[in-house]
Amino acid sequence: MDKFIPMSECKDGYLYLIVAHHAHVGICRENGRVFMTNRDKFGRRYLFDEYHHDSDSVLGTVQPLREIEKAPQFETEEATLRYLSEKGKETRDEMDRVIQELIDL
Repeated sequence: MDKFIPMSECKDGYLYLIVAHHAHVGICRENGRVFMTNRDKFGRRYLFDEYHHDSDSVLGTVQPLREIEKAPQFETEEATLRYLSEKGKETRDEMDRVIQELIDL
């Protein structure tokens, strides 16, 4: 398993494959400190910020694995949610392999 990407190397506006509490893809913001993710809870879908582990070792839940692509600019929250959901589906198999590697360690 490759090491996680440190906060200092994360690029704002880029989508990353992440190990996190609520998602496995997120858009980097605030100089790598925050990742915007897509969260579903009690049937409600919304944008949710999770923090890079380097920014707070207690509350930081994101450990980026790799950069996926530069994320487009979105006109609406719904468009952002749709993009994150689509990219989450596209990367599901890869993330399943990553989780298995972590379990096997």
